[in-house]
Amino acid sequence: MSDGDRSDRLKDWLKTYRFAVGIFAFGIVGTAVALWSLQPWQPNPTAQDRIEQHGDEYHPGGPNCRPEALDRLTGDNARVEAERCAEKAQQHAAQQNDLIQQRRMAEAAEAMNRLTAVQTRTQTFEAVVIWWAFLAAFAAAFYAWRAAQAAEGELDHARTVSAQVIRPYLAVEKVTFDLRDEPNESKFTACIKNFGQTAASDYRCHLHVKIVEKGEHLTLREKKSLSVDLLIAPASSHTISAWAVISADQKRQIKRRESHIQVKARFFYAAAGRRKQHTHRAVINADNIDEGVAARRDAQESDVEQDT
Repeated sequence: MSDGDRSDRLKDWLKTYRFAVGIFAFGIVGTAVALWSLQPWQPNPTAQDRIEQHGDEYHPGGPNCRPEALDRLTGDNARVEAERCAEKAQQHAAQQNDLIQQRRMAEAAEAMNRLTAVQTRTQTFEAVVIWWAFLAAFAAAFYAWRAAQAAEGELDHARTVSAQVIRPYLAVEKVTFDLRDEPNESKFTACIKNFGQTAASDYRCHLHVKIVEKGEHLTLREKKSLSVDLLIAPASSHTISAWAVISADQKRQIKRRESHIQVKARFFYAAAGRRKQHTHRAVINADNIDEGVAARRDAQESDVEQDT
């Protein structure tokens, strides 16, 4: 594994770690907010919970309403005091009944509050569980999306690598020439070979022969291949030739290094779903004019929309 791959994997791991920490922190904050917002308010003790209990010595109407005190009275005083005490006893009984009813109502309300609190806590727990389930589902969906993106990227990379490995590669193997004395024509030949693993389709080639003298180009001959949709199999070659008359004066200028011949082979072919253009330039000068093989100057390949 290269250093670049290790660095990319480390970056992916750090992104995943930060995302997991963020989800966990978000879940903790959400849980705290849910617990705080859903926590029921407990009711305060009511006044009925503190009803004062009276002992047996208490008598409505005061001490004068005790039996022994009433027995000591005689005449109208005894009758009036007895009526007063009876009235006070009735008022006290009514008040006691009211207090009992209020106490019962308070106890019922308190029981309802306790039941509501239990239900609220249950709903709070359910909300927290649902919240964490949502976070887990979101994290799972995110990781599934990341895995799908990574798998798609790996598949695209594999396809690209596979296409680059098995695609055809056309290049000029060599450029040869046979210079003859005028009026005979000299022959210039380019040999294009498929160095790839698959056949090159829709192949077309142009061959240009020029005399270059002091920066000026004089075209001697341009030859275009007449092949249409030609297939070049792997390890196979195609040759294209052009003929041009080279005068004796032009040969002497080449030997004196005053000029040179440029042979440019430009060809097109289909590879990996794209249209390729390859340009190869070779020169014939004083160093190789007697060898019969032109020297390579440069070569370049690019994608094009159509042949030019």
